Amino acid sequence: MHHDLSFPADRRFALVITHGAASLEGFLAFTLEVARHPAWASRLSMLVDHRDLDLSTMKKSDVDAYRRFCTRLLSAIPAAGAVRAATVVARPLDFGIVRQWEIPLEDELVLVHRAFQSYTDAETWLARAPAEPEASVAPEEPLEP
Repeated sequence: MHHDLSFPADRRFALVITHGAASLEGFLAFTLEVARHPAWASRLSMLVDHRDLDLSTMKKSDVDAYRRFCTRLLSAIPAAGAVRAATVVARPLDFGIVRQWEIPLEDELVLVHRAFQSYTDAETWLARAPAEPEASVAPEEPLEP
């Protein structure tokens, strides 16, 4: 697996394009490169294009390990709540694999991630301003365990 990373001047997000056979090592490599890049700090969003990536080579244990890695990485970033990521895939099977990674993260992180089968839809979603966070309502009295 290899990847190309760019920060298009006319976009508010990092662009990662992956190629080849998916591997845990490849996912870790592109994620670390994005997180360490000085230009990413000002954008905190990314579009990952996996349309030329064979995700069928990923095992469930790889997906779980990558999710744990992302959880640790993003919990160390002070502005992680602002992170928005869109992933584009070509096949329905790949969409399912990405959702297998994404769904548990919804409970573990403040990261907002969406999977798409259309590059245009992903780009449009990232270009929109993020929705205002919903106000949480705390009970007036402490709840008993």
